[in-house]
Amino acid sequence: MYYVLLCEYVERTVQQRQGALPAHLARLQTPADQGRLLCAGQYSTVDTEETGQAGFPGTLNIAEFDTFKAATA
Repeated sequence: MYYVLLCEYVERTVQQRQGALPAHLARLQTPADQGRLLCAGQYSTVDTEETGQAGFPGTLNIAEFDTFKAATA
């Protein structure tokens, strides 16, 4: 089953998120390699190509998992 993982950023945490990005991307690699990752990335709240940090309030990932527990792990 596909699960939508909608993650909202906490304000003023850009540096923390940048530090966590390599581990986050590595975690996405397994489902991507297995063909279970439908999409992953930041979503925008403004209608422009130059959104800046303020235009991205979080990420949206859609991936296939066997159970809800596996999806939230």
